[in-house]
Amino acid sequence: MQAVFFTEGGKKLGLGHLTRCLALAQAFAEQSITCKFAVWADASVKDLLTEFQTQYFNWTEGSEGSRLLNGQLSAADIAVIDSYYAGIDVYRQIQQQVNAGVYFDDYNRLPYPAGFVINGALHLLAGNITYPVTNQITYLLGPVFQPLRRQFWHLRTRPEHPTVESIFLTCGGSDPHQLTPALAEFLTSQYPAIKITVLIGHSFQNPQRITQISNDRITVLTAPPVEAITEAMQSSDIAITTAGQTMYELAAVGVPPVVIGVAENQKYNIEGWLAADFIEFAGWRNDRHLLSAVKKSVDKLITDPALRQKKSRIGQKLIDGQGSHRIMEKVLDYVRKNQVHDP
Repeated sequence: MQAVFFTEGGKKLGLGHLTRCLALAQAFAEQSITCKFAVWADASVKDLLTEFQTQYFNWTEGSEGSRLLNGQLSAADIAVIDSYYAGIDVYRQIQQQVNAGVYFDDYNRLPYPAGFVINGALHLLAGNITYPVTNQITYLLGPVFQPLRRQFWHLRTRPEHPTVESIFLTCGGSDPHQLTPALAEFLTSQYPAIKITVLIGHSFQNPQRITQISNDRITVLTAPPVEAITEAMQSSDIAITTAGQTMYELAAVGVPPVVIGVAENQKYNIEGWLAADFIEFAGWRNDRHLLSAVKKSVDKLITDPALRQKKSRIGQKLIDGQGSHRIMEKVLDYVRKNQVHDP
């Protein structure tokens, strides 16, 4: 059996779509399913997909992209699409050639063709997005279907410290708004006794500025193995991050985060995590007093170890790391009942 993943990423597009596709591919691969990727991306993401056969081209548009797209699907049983740019015609073209179409969605972007629609956002529990009712689509909604990479599937217990000894900082692999350098400099000036671990990716747009401020209290991880990321998270007492995929990984580890919003489509996600009482929200990236708000939120967590413990338990209760397997089981059950291609 074969699954093909169509997605996008890089310096301008971010890494969230790639990360969750990778997480689902790892669950499929456990079942001896051959996984391939077709990715519209720049060279900065190539280290992320080394375990799967990957072809890089703009599959979302154009006659050449269409030809290459169809070539990817010649033996596929499952097609997974995660995109903000592909139009409905591309989705239909892919869906018509496989037994099961699987579509990651964040805000009811399209009238999707038959298949599975996945939205693992916490805020769906509050009914903020209403999907159309149809017998052609199976919806896999809410945090139980949030896919995480295999390193987050079975985590050891994280030590809880009475004082805050380490802060984990990441604003995404590319950080197009360049929040990371300013936050790293601010944290070191405000908390001289606390170690700071900064995570950036190969698609980070100004790595020199980060490396220039590295010292004995700042550790900069540049596109490290995922094992190093989970280890850094587990060694941290609190985190500072933007409102993307990393929040779900921090929840699985049990690290309470201070969150900064960077895009309008994160609004409901932030509201959902606030309602669950897992995050502290510092504000939006362009707020005039953002750094002061970050400090207020960090201070709140530093001075209240019971609050940190409470938030840690809330996060791990909501995100158990098994979303990839739940999706995989639903999709494979359907394919096996409706199989056309040879396994």
